[in-house]
Amino acid sequence: MRRFKLHSLDRVDEIAGLLGETLPGLGPDGGRKAVGAINAFAAAFWQVSHPGEVLTQLYTEMPEVGHTVLDFAGRMEELTAAVLTGLVRGESPEA
Repeated sequence: MRRFKLHSLDRVDEIAGLLGETLPGLGPDGGRKAVGAINAFAAAFWQVSHPGEVLTQLYTEMPEVGHTVLDFAGRMEELTAAVLTGLVRGESPEA
C-alpha cells in the first residue's frame, strides 16, 4: 500500500507539473489544484454513473428516479475544461 501511495503521489505531481507547464498562467500550484478537483469529480461521478445491480434494476423499473445516472466521460470532459479554464483565468478561490 505504501508503495502504491507513493507511486500515485509521484504521478499526481508529474501530471500537475505537465498541466502547469502546458497551460499558460496555470503554474505548478494551479496544476495541483486542477488534479485535485478533477480527481474529486471522477471519484464522485464514477459512482453515480456506474450504479450497482440493485440501483440498475430500480432505474430500469422506475426511470424517473434514475436522473442522476450520467455519461461519465462526457461529464468529466466538461468539468475538466471548466476547472482548467477557471484556474487559468485566476477564478479560483485561495486555498
